[in-house]
Amino acid sequence: MRRRHALLGGLAALGAVGLGVPGLIRATRPRPADSPAEQCAAILRILDDQAERDRLSAAGRARVLTSHSWPNSMKRLDAIIDRCIAGYRTRSLVQAQVS
Repeated sequence: MRRRHALLGGLAALGAVGLGVPGLIRATRPRPADSPAEQCAAILRILDDQAERDRLSAAGRARVLTSHSWPNSMKRLDAIIDRCIAGYRTRSLVQAQVS
């Protein structure tokens, strides 16, 4: 039987969601208010609702493709490197003026 949902965390969750597999994941760890019964109820609600699984699957895939694609990751990395270089140059100029 082919699995059509995932209960994952970390990079495995990101990969699964990117492939359109609906996952029961959170951006953070479960809150203390999320009892096992509440977590179970949320899982069962999603398992029983095909339309909701489809919606979550499409939304998750879209988010992964826009926020976590290699081109977008490289743009963010380039921006970080540019800021580091700019900071280094500014610091070098200030040191040269003080000397």
